[in-house]
Amino acid sequence: MSAREDGLKVLRALAKYGDIIMAAYEENRGFVAATEANARAIADMDRLRLIVSDPADGRYRLNSTVTELLDQSLRTSRLKVVNADIGEAIEGILFLANQYLAAKRSASRADAEGYLDNLETNVVALGDSIVGQAQMIWRQIDSDFGSVSQLSSKIALNKNTLEKVRALIASLELIDTEALYAIGSQDKELRLLQVRLPLAIDQGRKDLSDALHRLNKILFRLNQLESRAKQVDDFVRYCDAESTAALPHYVEKTHVPAVCMAVQPMAAFGAPDPLNSVLELDLAELIRNVRKEEIEPEATEHAAPLSADLPENALETLMVTPFKDAVRSVFLKSLEEGRSVSGIECFDLAPEGVSASIWLYGLMAEYSAMSEHDRAIFDVQFPGVVGAFFDGNYYAEDVVICPR
Repeated sequence: MSAREDGLKVLRALAKYGDIIMAAYEENRGFVAATEANARAIADMDRLRLIVSDPADGRYRLNSTVTELLDQSLRTSRLKVVNADIGEAIEGILFLANQYLAAKRSASRADAEGYLDNLETNVVALGDSIVGQAQMIWRQIDSDFGSVSQLSSKIALNKNTLEKVRALIASLELIDTEALYAIGSQDKELRLLQVRLPLAIDQGRKDLSDALHRLNKILFRLNQLESRAKQVDDFVRYCDAESTAALPHYVEKTHVPAVCMAVQPMAAFGAPDPLNSVLELDLAELIRNVRKEEIEPEATEHAAPLSADLPENALETLMVTPFKDAVRSVFLKSLEEGRSVSGIECFDLAPEGVSASIWLYGLMAEYSAMSEHDRAIFDVQFPGVVGAFFDGNYYAEDVVICPR
């Protein structure tokens, strides 16, 4: 459906529901009286955005654009204090609220109703303005700034919209909501300052914050496209300037320049190749031996009860075990001889009954338990081989103590 047909449908709806609109405009402060008789008309007007649902109480009211159109056509004398500057708009709303309270305290009912009517109109207009500006920005984002086709124009529109969003967010952050709550708590008719306006401000902040994040992502993508387009344009200009140069066809070039091969290297990790049939038997043997020995159950029947007696305070001297003494002798030997000492070569220093793996683990544990000062004297190396079946695995075969 064309825009002309949509516009005619809206104008026909204005004429068709003119009685309901004027009744809400003149008699009900912009709110539409919902009854069973006009339920279908309200649904149609809501679809055409002639009325909107109030988030505070769910009632339908005239769209501020329709109200503004009637105000301008009928020359209604309202105190229009809404400004593009949100700060000035808030100051005007607070001014009307204070004037309403003053008129009510002085028992001037007509002035109080007039101020309240103007206050509601300005609050609704400001809320619609905040939400409407956020919706307009999102329409530009969703269309990817489709009003222009040049990349530079899209970037300029994006930057301009970013500045507007930042300015709107900064203006909303400066609104003193505590002052609105303080004035709204003084009279039940001013509850719109506690509910309707804060809801519109919160919704505007949320929509604008999401739009700011989306605009930054779009600007980053547009800058990338502009950089690539500039490279292509520079290449075309070079070809136009060097018309006599015989450029070879890229299909005939077998050598790929290094700049085109600048890819991110893949991190090495241990993983077998399940599609390699050569490793099938080895992998099956590994899987079969994962849990070859059963874990013996704990012998709980021989557990001795814990004693609750408090031991007497006595000083005990920690004795250095022969194993620890042998491990330390390897480090001392490295310092005395001033050379690298292999753990396998010094295995004869280990106490009887200690395996070679426990001996090597003891050397590593002794080095790890040293202080920072002592550890700086030595350097530990682990000579070994790379795994044959799992890439990235390294098997240490010895521990070499080197003096620094």
